[in-house]
Amino acid sequence: MTRQQVFVFPPVSILISSLIKLCLIFVIGPPPIAVLLSEVILNATSIFNHSNWRLKRERVGTVLRLFLVTPDVHRTPHSKSKDEQNYNFGFNFLWWDKIFGTYKEKPELGHQSMHIGIADFEGKQCINYLSLLSEPFKTKEQVNL
Repeated sequence: MTRQQVFVFPPVSILISSLIKLCLIFVIGPPPIAVLLSEVILNATSIFNHSNWRLKRERVGTVLRLFLVTPDVHRTPHSKSKDEQNYNFGFNFLWWDKIFGTYKEKPELGHQSMHIGIADFEGKQCINYLSLLSEPFKTKEQVNL
């Protein structure tokens, strides 16, 4: 995923997320600056997590991975290996994965060599944005064509 693809979220997901946030804002009543700051931080970390940036200094990556989700950490659940897909669910902070035992430091093949994607969704028909949006509504037979 690239930094540009971060902005291509399914419309239904954006709608649900926005409704939840609006309800929370209405119920809790935070100051507008707090809402703005929260959204800026959320979007900045989303861009960072999906950036595919390689941290040039291993020590920097190691220190950041003590508490933050880095691009390498976020990449692991996107692995083609089913054994690696159920790890690293955290979005900003690693402590949730560490608490629940779902943290995986690195994929089996390493961060540089791992294969990303879903084996059942390869080929030109899966690259099309409209095709991806229609995936949740397809039957098992339609998916396996």
